[in-house]
Amino acid sequence: MGHQESLQSAKQKIDEVLQDLPGTTSKASVGIQLKSTQSLLDKAKDNIAYVLGLPTAITGAFGFLWNSS
Repeated sequence: MGHQESLQSAKQKIDEVLQDLPGTTSKASVGIQLKSTQSLLDKAKDNIAYVLGLPTAITGAFGFLWNSS
């Protein structure tokens, strides 16, 4: 048995053991969780940008009222 074959065999055995452990997730599940987390972070960044930009938008839209009074 060559090095490559022994590594493949060891990897297969490790994967089998990991699948039998409770509380472990598959690669597909981890990928879905990663995408969900990235989506949540993007939404949070959008909300932060909206909140920080809101005063500028309000003063830009209604600033002429304050300047003319």
